[in-house]
Amino acid sequence: MPNLISKLVKAKTADPKGDSSAKAKIDTAPQLSVEDIWDTLADRDLYRLSIEIDSGLRLSTRLDAVDLGLDPYVVDELAGGYRKAFSDAFTKARNQLSGLQKKFNKKFTIYVKPFRFIDGSIINDAVDFAQQIKLEAASLRQGLVDTYADQLKTFLVELERKLNETIPGQKKQIEQALIHYAQEFPSIDDFSGSLQVIIDGPVQLTSLKNKLKADADLQAELAKKKRLTAKQKQEAQAIQERIRTSQLMLNGIAQAVQQSRVACLDEGWELMADLIDRFGASPDGKLTSKDQSAISSTFSRLELLEKHNPEISQHLIEAKKLHEVMQSNPTPEQAQEAYDKFSEFLAQQSQSASGDGAEKLQKSLRFANDYKEIVAKLEKLIETPDSEALNELEAGNLANIETTLTRRVANLKRLTKKAQESAKYANEQAAAQGGVDPVAGF
Repeated sequence: MPNLISKLVKAKTADPKGDSSAKAKIDTAPQLSVEDIWDTLADRDLYRLSIEIDSGLRLSTRLDAVDLGLDPYVVDELAGGYRKAFSDAFTKARNQLSGLQKKFNKKFTIYVKPFRFIDGSIINDAVDFAQQIKLEAASLRQGLVDTYADQLKTFLVELERKLNETIPGQKKQIEQALIHYAQEFPSIDDFSGSLQVIIDGPVQLTSLKNKLKADADLQAELAKKKRLTAKQKQEAQAIQERIRTSQLMLNGIAQAVQQSRVACLDEGWELMADLIDRFGASPDGKLTSKDQSAISSTFSRLELLEKHNPEISQHLIEAKKLHEVMQSNPTPEQAQEAYDKFSEFLAQQSQSASGDGAEKLQKSLRFANDYKEIVAKLEKLIETPDSEALNELEAGNLANIETTLTRRVANLKRLTKKAQESAKYANEQAAAQGGVDPVAGF
């Protein structure tokens, strides 16, 4: 049915608005007023800045039972029928921007709902990165517009193939389905207004102390007067309302800042647990290029966390000391000594720590100790063979650690499967609703 498809593509591209009533969105960067948020610490230079990706249109469409010529019950049994992405290029572009958004969050922000905090020392870099994402979005949009006809044709050709497989010989019904889904396909205007990067900020968290003092001074001046005019009474009420509002904001921000410190420290413990596991997997100090890349990424994140919670500073220093040893071609003994020193330091520092990250670190430390003990026993048995002691070790500690590893891997696979299902559901919901895509924060 190539003639019909060609006519549908020509008709759709000839009218930029197509059959969609959706209007292109303006790619703006709305700014928050200073009154929206307050800085609770006069000696800290914090900013609020976040970015979101608004897809602007649905990602896919679903062929209904009537289009497939099947009984609705059969379609329901087939998990809702056949769903087809409008444009693989659009999906790829959206995922690319979502990846950049996640990179931005990890590189620059500390998240405590509903705020993303950025330290003043890196705010310029953060703003530059956000603007680069906007430029990338503009480039991707233009690419979608330029290849619009090809994307529409690909969609219709694949759809025709699927319909011919499902209802072969039903030419009239297939033609009706193609016309219907050509109308469903987003218009050129939809594509040109899609993938908007919404930048919220940057807003410097102004000193609430100074703001409150200024209002308090005004209030004190009015209080000195024996008699107030109607206008002055109105002004006094407005000042009192501002003071009350400022205090309420202070409470919210103060809690968020405090929570961010706690969250940063706990994330720091979790990253330390990752380092313990990674370094522990290389007892001879031989780090792969993959290890080096992961460690470098971990250090970058720890350096950001350190800006928001100085307690992490010493942990980072000790981690880098171990890394330096591992990079200097150490003997196995030197590598083990440095690793043990780092482990002992973390065990002491995290003794009274609480939280998911601290718990993960403590588990990693216990596992590392058990592993070290078993390795030592096996090495001794290699030098001094003892079948009875080996059998006892295999049936006891070695079996336990193997069981633990097996369970951990199985649990990770289970959780990964659930995460994949959740991500699939979230994507389907976002596709059905359009709008802003939910992206997990760091």
